[in-house]
Amino acid sequence: MNLTHLCDWIQGTFPTYTEPSFPEWIPTDYEETHPISGYDTGKKNGIGLCVYTHSKRPTQGTHFIASGSVLSRFEGKRVDFLRHVVAAGAIIKRIDLCIDVFSEPVDIKQATIAIEKKLVKTHAQQFPVWKDARGKGYTQYIGKKTSDTYARIYDKAAEMSFDVDWCRIECVWKGKRAKHAAQAWLDGSNIAGMIRGFVDFTD
Repeated sequence: MNLTHLCDWIQGTFPTYTEPSFPEWIPTDYEETHPISGYDTGKKNGIGLCVYTHSKRPTQGTHFIASGSVLSRFEGKRVDFLRHVVAAGAIIKRIDLCIDVFSEPVDIKQATIAIEKKLVKTHAQQFPVWKDARGKGYTQYIGKKTSDTYARIYDKAAEMSFDVDWCRIECVWKGKRAKHAAQAWLDGSNIAGMIRGFVDFTD
């Protein structure tokens, strides 16, 4: 079994009193893109980093989204990217940290069974399940996607349409909790330990 710990999403806002800044190795070849809710201007660079502003409401600040596909281009510099934007004054609004399990099949439904048997430690109160009626996709959530913090265990290979063994255990922090989670990671906290801090399964 091969395990990889990584950050798969960083989203934040530079307040109006700060100058937006990204590491010098981030491409500056931006093109216009459709803005997200709350902003009326959007741009995306060559690796997919999105930046949003509002021409009539500058107090919205400058918002950015570095998705998993963007972060995969950073070649080990994910934490460096986060460290740079935080040092430049960005307020982190969402961060996803995960553990990827390769080379060995994982029966995700065992997590569902463990939850049903109450063999799980978490403050989450709801445990939705999503599955593809025709495909292999299966996701066990711990907490709701609308919550400030939730986790999910899912078949990443099925999501990506890859014929390999690839399970992902992922925790998502949003709002104020994202800021604290981001700082904890920057301070050296172990990703597995951070995820277990939200959800852990007992024997």
